[in-house]
Amino acid sequence: MGFDWQRLERLLADRKPAASLRLRITDAAKVARKEGLSTSAGAYVDRVKPGSLGQAAGVQPGDVITEIKGWPVAGVKDLKAASAGLGSGKRAALTVLRGGKALRLEFRP
Repeated sequence: MGFDWQRLERLLADRKPAASLRLRITDAAKVARKEGLSTSAGAYVDRVKPGSLGQAAGVQPGDVITEIKGWPVAGVKDLKAASAGLGSGKRAALTVLRGGKALRLEFRP
């Protein structure tokens, strides 16, 4: 009885890639003073790729992402770790600071 490589290949071929927001981000602490941010915690959005999940969610350049899936985002590392687990088809939400106000953006990867 051997390992079923063909079955493994079929399973991997059917697997959907992890959803990605497709954002260019930096730690808010690095740009807080320069951009006049009211916070130094979070992930500052420099760019949103057109047609991306981030754009579909409503993320805009200049937003600071402070929470994703209920988890606080202190910086880029936190956002990348939390967004790596976004499941396809399951509703998710993130909180952004935009113009000094917190907004909740819901999306479906």
